[in-house]
Amino acid sequence: MILRAGPVACFRAEFAAGGLSELVTYRTMQSLADWAEDVEQDTGRSGDDVRRMAHAEESVTGSLICTCEGDLVDGNLQPRSPFVVFDGFHRGAAWFLQGKAGNVYPISAWIIVTTRSSRLGRGQA
Repeated sequence: MILRAGPVACFRAEFAAGGLSELVTYRTMQSLADWAEDVEQDTGRSGDDVRRMAHAEESVTGSLICTCEGDLVDGNLQPRSPFVVFDGFHRGAAWFLQGKAGNVYPISAWIIVTTRSSRLGRGQA
């Protein structure tokens, strides 16, 4: 999906807790915050994994892998939200839940900037 969207750049960034509204999950295009609250209630393995990470004393480690569309403006890359989380849903959910409990810190992400929507192949032309 990502290759079909025309990747033009990749960079590493950090998201602060205030950037949560810009993060959405690939599968549902649901905000990461909403997905985190849903999966926290899940009685299966996903819920167990997220709750274990969220209740750990250490901060969540590992990067999210995200895409976003972007443009070149006067030679400068201009990424546009939303940032679509392709990998790291569980880490992202645990990070959100830790922040909600008062452990606020940034999370790292690899951002792949594309010329078209990365949702291609999921019902889009």
